[in-house]
Amino acid sequence: MTNDTIAAIATPLGKGGFSVIRISGKEAITIADKVFVGATPLSDKKGYTAEFGYTKTKNGEFIDECVATVFIAPKSFTGETTVELSCHGGELVTKTLLENIILAGARLADAGEFSKRAFLNGKIDLTKAEAIMSLINAKSQNALKIAAKNKKGAVSVKMSELIKSLEGLLAKVSVFCDYPDDESMGIKEEDFLTELKFLISEIEILLKNYENGRLLTHGIDTAIVGKPNVGKSTLLNLLSGEEKAIVTNIPGTTRDVIESEINLDGLILRLYDTAGIRETDDTVEKIGVSRSIEKLENADIALFMFEAGSMPSNDELSLLNKYKEKAVVIVNKTDLINEEIASLKEFKPTYISAKLNKGLDGLKEQIKEILNIFDFNDDSVVVDSLRQKNNLVTALASLKEAKCGIENLVPLDAVGVLIDEGYRNLCEITGDKAAVDVANRVFSDFCVGK
Repeated sequence: MTNDTIAAIATPLGKGGFSVIRISGKEAITIADKVFVGATPLSDKKGYTAEFGYTKTKNGEFIDECVATVFIAPKSFTGETTVELSCHGGELVTKTLLENIILAGARLADAGEFSKRAFLNGKIDLTKAEAIMSLINAKSQNALKIAAKNKKGAVSVKMSELIKSLEGLLAKVSVFCDYPDDESMGIKEEDFLTELKFLISEIEILLKNYENGRLLTHGIDTAIVGKPNVGKSTLLNLLSGEEKAIVTNIPGTTRDVIESEINLDGLILRLYDTAGIRETDDTVEKIGVSRSIEKLENADIALFMFEAGSMPSNDELSLLNKYKEKAVVIVNKTDLINEEIASLKEFKPTYISAKLNKGLDGLKEQIKEILNIFDFNDDSVVVDSLRQKNNLVTALASLKEAKCGIENLVPLDAVGVLIDEGYRNLCEITGDKAAVDVANRVFSDFCVGK
């Protein structure tokens, strides 16, 4: 119910310099005046003003010193009149203040309800709302940069361009269907197809950017695989900068998958040190080997490690060839033997010494190359949510079917239905024409207070 006045803690609970409690709705100022005491009532304040004072309980007992900031509708994040109370950052004082705001007439906000109200009041669209969560969850500068661009409207602007073009195509189809016998209303098939092909190519670029963006923002699942005692755990520890895995000279020390997340020159790698892949009668080790193969299958990239001076077995080469599209080949222990392995030449291996921390720069470049991240530039528009990607996939399928229909002389009214399906899926990305349950799903992932 958007007529309610809602309140929630907008900062993490715990000890800190300050905490912020946000109140939004028609009664925000009236409710805030019941718990906040300043030089003058907040009801006398203009928008974008702050007042120092203190907060009190329903019984008039002092809670804490406080700064109240007033935002008058529609010039606020939610588009509603909003008051933000900033008090000291203690968990008890913050909760006590919130409890008294609720007693004064506010309702505790649902997860993401402030952002949802901003959407319903036309302050943001769904792509900007999802960008807020991406900003909060960003773990690298690349992720932060993409989220910031989308918060400013990069995806929104691109969707608007595509939607406007589709509206033009639908208008032509509509006119033609209304006046089929009027030659002056005819559609030039070649021009129509050219525009449709352009829209298809634009969506394909967005989907490609999504894959690169997913790797940049959500991280790259990276499996380290190889036979026992080849140096996988040493490499994991070296890249992680800490002793995440036990390293010994005993083959089979790693029995299960060990995980570590690192920031590699702006790329978030989720490293998985897997059990050495080999035939074994050990029941526990067999389970570890099975999990290694599973991680290899699901990984975005795989670091295949081999030992300098040791010839890869046919089984190792067979596994490498099976996953060569996502393989970075590493030859370790060059501190002991420094020579090339002929059977690995076609895979352009990187030669390193994990023990001596040598060759890692070359390894980093190999990882970037296989991911094609170097082709990803600052001007790229990145759709960075799975919801948006799925809508693009559906829209693309509809438009491709429409293109095929025109090429095969399918009646234009049938083609128009397909174009309309694509149009509606693009509109749903920004939230225009989106069903209520779609918006609810987006905001249900938000924290309370955002």
